[in-house]
Amino acid sequence: MALAVLAACLGEALDMRDDLQSLGHWRWRASLHDIANTCFWPLAIHLLLRGKALFSP
Repeated sequence: MALAVLAACLGEALDMRDDLQSLGHWRWRASLHDIANTCFWPLAIHLLLRGKALFSP
């Protein structure tokens, strides 16, 4: 999970640099949305697999 957060933050750092150069401002709300979307699926898969292991005989 930490790897997904790190990758998302690094990607958003590049997006921030691009936003500042092309738009003159950082779209931080879009960055937070992207980070949440990037981290959702690894977390969801982890929780599903963990739940499956708890209920397996």
